[in-house]
Amino acid sequence: MYLCTPLNNTMKYLLLLLFCASTSLFSQNISFKKGEETKDSNILVDYKEYHIVDSKNNLVAVRPYHSSTGLKHYYLEFYSDLTFNERKKIKVTNNTEILSVFTIKNMGYVLMHEKKQGTIILKADIINFEDKTIERKQLLSVNKNDQPHNYKGLKTSSKINIDYSKDLLISYASKRKNENYVFIHFFNENLIEKFNSKSLIGSKEARNVKLLDIKQHNNKAYVLTNYQDLNKKFNYHLFEIDQNEKRETSVLITKNNLEHINSIVTDSTYAISGLFSKKKDKPLSGYTYYQINLDTFKLSNYKTTEFKNDYIKKRFSFFNKIDLKHLFVDQFQNTYLVGQFYTETKKSLSNNITTAMNKTFKDFIFVKLSGTGELIWEKTIVTGKEPHYHYGVTENHPFGASYYAFFNKSNINIIVNGEISDYKNQLMIDQSKRKKKSTFNHITITSEGKTASKVIFPNVNSNVIFKTNQPVEINNKVYILGNKNSKRQILLLNIDKQ
Repeated sequence: MYLCTPLNNTMKYLLLLLFCASTSLFSQNISFKKGEETKDSNILVDYKEYHIVDSKNNLVAVRPYHSSTGLKHYYLEFYSDLTFNERKKIKVTNNTEILSVFTIKNMGYVLMHEKKQGTIILKADIINFEDKTIERKQLLSVNKNDQPHNYKGLKTSSKINIDYSKDLLISYASKRKNENYVFIHFFNENLIEKFNSKSLIGSKEARNVKLLDIKQHNNKAYVLTNYQDLNKKFNYHLFEIDQNEKRETSVLITKNNLEHINSIVTDSTYAISGLFSKKKDKPLSGYTYYQINLDTFKLSNYKTTEFKNDYIKKRFSFFNKIDLKHLFVDQFQNTYLVGQFYTETKKSLSNNITTAMNKTFKDFIFVKLSGTGELIWEKTIVTGKEPHYHYGVTENHPFGASYYAFFNKSNINIIVNGEISDYKNQLMIDQSKRKKKSTFNHITITSEGKTASKVIFPNVNSNVIFKTNQPVEINNKVYILGNKNSKRQILLLNIDKQ
């Protein structure tokens, strides 16, 4: 059941309550429960932590601990009935970093990358949820002299792509002697390698090669890359690889548009969709869609559509970057895009040494395309009154510019912190508000493009902050581990998917 309770009886919150009630008539039902608030006596300096759920629907947290020389160890924290239960300290060797944490078939995995005397090692700690024991297992060991091509591809951990939606799929790309290759390694749930593959991307003359995405479906690996050919034209290159055969196809990117895409695979199609701009560093112009038939392994549909809505066209003329995290497909092969625009500024330390780009997140966009790529509707949720660079929130904001999206009953669902209001007959959510003025919200965009919102609870009623960037969804439940100073608490959302 939703909570839409006025804060201090202020007129502002009464208006929000009215808006919440008027837009929630067709919103999905979500109930919530909070676990016991616990004091963390072992406060860690790392903001990055990982969360998984065990076979009994209990949360497990993996919390790295770094010193000035790198990762020293990590903590395993076990919860039971939403309450902290036990912590274990797991040591790691020098020059090790955590790549990912995930579950496969009721076992937990901490995948790690280690550099050791000219060798790259990929290994995993396997967590037995029943007895809470750890088994460390080596997956790959690549020596610089023996396998220079593989070593180069594995050297930079951030360029390793991982998919664990069913089994474990690892992929990386490497260039050597003007040849660009993509490598894959497919492991089962016991981390036994089922097969591996090495594939040339495009032709030997291909340039500006990038590994874009990997997926697995029906025991096959799908690897999406792009490259520039001899005619300076950009192409997508898709591989389908299983234990016995390999298929590949190239698709020309029309007009050499710069495209920000995601991909999804079904039983019959592989879809690539996103937004495009006509030139680098120019504003985004519209939507792009490619559909590859998996029977023929050839392009079956292609469509680019410029923004139709004049307000969206004007609003998004300020943006050329988008974080496109989610791509959904319904039973009728309609595709739904979910993304958030952002801008970047240089982030520097002392002596004007640039270390990174600082992202400031802006408006949300939601798009529905037909199975042939035709635009059905486009919607936006704005995060400021005018689309200028001075508004938005950075990654370091207490709530962060985070959101969580899931797809249910052909509806897009968003869980997000912020202050909701109505602006020019559309939804506006201000993520920069302080805790006492913000709420924990559920937003629904239906298959017809109608938007609804509900306040799950006011954040002023919580002693911790529930960020939505690291939720775990399993069995129609969403787990979020909240933090505030030395306090921790689990939030459980129960999603009605009937």
